This record gives sequence, C-alpha cells and structure tokens, in this order.
Amino acid sequence: MKQALQILESLRTLLPYFLCYTLISTFILIHNYKTSEAGEAEEIKFPPIKSESENIKNITKNQNINAPKAEFENADFIFKPVEDGTKVTHDFIVHNTGNQTLLIKKVKTDCGCTTVAYDSAVLPSQKGIIRINVDTTDYSNKFISRFITVTTNDPQAPTKKLKISGSVETLVNIFPKRVMLLGNVSQDIEMVVKIAPIAKYPFIIKSVKINDGTNINVNLKESNLPIGSWDIIVKNTRQKDGRYFDKILLNTDSNIIPEITINVYGNITD
Repeated sequence: MKQALQILESLRTLLPYFLCYTLISTFILIHNYKTSEAGEAEEIKFPPIKSESENIKNITKNQNINAPKAEFENADFIFKPVEDGTKVTHDFIVHNTGNQTLLIKKVKTDCGCTTVAYDSAVLPSQKGIIRINVDTTDYSNKFISRFITVTTNDPQAPTKKLKISGSVETLVNIFPKRVMLLGNVSQDIEMVVKIAPIAKYPFIIKSVKINDGTNINVNLKESNLPIGSWDIIVKNTRQKDGRYFDKILLNTDSNIIPEITINVYGNITD
C-alpha cells in the first residue's frame, strides 16, 4: 500500500511536464499540417542596398556623360632653332569631345615674355585655339621652356599643362644691328652693314626690300670677308632736316631664318 502511494505521488509530480510536452507536440503537428496545405512559402528577396560611395560614383558618372571634355592634340611643342629676338608663335589645338560647351576659364603663363590669346568657349565636337607668343630676346644660345596652365570646366581634368620649348641660337652675325644715319643735308651720309651667316646655318640673300624707302636707298653686294657674307650699303636720300624711321627686309632661302629685319634711324639737320 505504501509503495502504491509513492508511485501515485511520482505520477502526480510528472503530470505537468507530460501535459506541456503534449501541448507542444500538438502545436507542431497542426503547424506542419497547415504549411503542407498552403504549399512551400515563397522566398522574398530584397534588392541589395548600395553604399553611399557607389551612389556618388553613379552620380559622377552621369554628370561626366553630360559634360564637356578637353582633349589637346599636342601639349608639348618644340620649335625649330630661332635667332635671338624672334617672336615664336604657336597654336595649341583643343578638341571638345564631350556633350556640353567647353569653357576655357583662364590661361596662365609662367613668364612675362609669353603672351596668350584663346577661344573662351568651344562647342561639342568643335575645336578651339590657344595661341602662344614667346619673345626670345636676350636668350641667345640657350634652350628655353615655357609652361602654360589652362583651366576649363572639364570635370575630369579641370587643369592642363602645356609646354613650348626650343633653342635660341645665333644664326647670323649682323654688324651693326641698327643703322644710324646722322648728319646735315650737305653731307653724303651712308653706313655699311655686314651680314655673315653662321657656318651651321648657311643661307643666301634672295632679295632686299625697304619698308618705306622715302629717305634711304640700299645696295647689296657679296663680300669675301668672311666668305659667304654680304655688305649692305645704306644711304640717306633726305634733302631737308628732320627725323625718320625705316626698315630693311632681307629675304633668304633659309627655312629657319627666312627674313632678316634691320632697323634704320635717321636724323638730318640743316
């Protein structure tokens, strides 16, 4: 009897656990039954979330598609040897390969001896010019380089460096370099100018012109000292007092120095 009572007491203790297990099992069976009736649940996929950097890249890409684009034909130009004092001019060509108008905002040079002129706006599929002028005065027997910074509204390359360089050499000896005709109207006033090409750059004088010719005449003759040189005799023809300025233009067969200019100054008194 005592043993039977102990068994009943044990069963009463386990009863709550048994009931809990039964309820859980029943709930699982009902849930599985409903799921099998409804079919397999559809998997829902959400689009991947783009990072902020990817969004910025896409915005920038779209902006660049609808933007100007500057492309230069040749950003580094080397000119042929020139005589000291020559004004070297070169046109840099810029193409707008974008879809919007290219604006050239600023062109800055690194030297006062360099000047620029340029097209301020270039339409899509068109080209513009940036013209550079370099004064080589006082740079004899030197290799010079000049840098130009171009600022545009191209979002991918807002600035561009251009370079122009070359040798400044003594191509011809001229003595004197300037003709001074001074005296009174009763005198025969003339001066002889010696033109002697450098052996490295020989040339022949093909013709002589006077820019004005009102007050002077010119006679050209070959000279033997040095060999291959010329003498230019410049004579005053003015018969009254006064001052004047003129130029003598020598045309040569040289590709490097096709023309030589000699300045003439006259001051005639009574």
